[in-house]
Amino acid sequence: MKTMSTGLFLTALSAGFFLSSFIVSVVKKVTGTRYGQGWLADNINQGRLDLFYALFTILSFINLVAFVKCALWYKPKKTKPTLQMEAINEERC
Repeated sequence: MKTMSTGLFLTALSAGFFLSSFIVSVVKKVTGTRYGQGWLADNINQGRLDLFYALFTILSFINLVAFVKCALWYKPKKTKPTLQMEAINEERC
């Protein structure tokens, strides 16, 4: 079980790194052609990191909305009382 959870953790971590590098490459490609240096320039004084972090703010807000929607959609199942709990309740009566 420990090996399986470690493998799942590392898989999720590598998927996050892959998604991050994909977002960076897309931002460089889209903004670099229109605005010269783009949002992620080699010189930090010429880039627009404020817009890059605003993009991540928007993505985080979308993630929050999806989480709240799933949390409201989830309804816990009502479990049946076990035989032991029924016996304890009967003894009390």
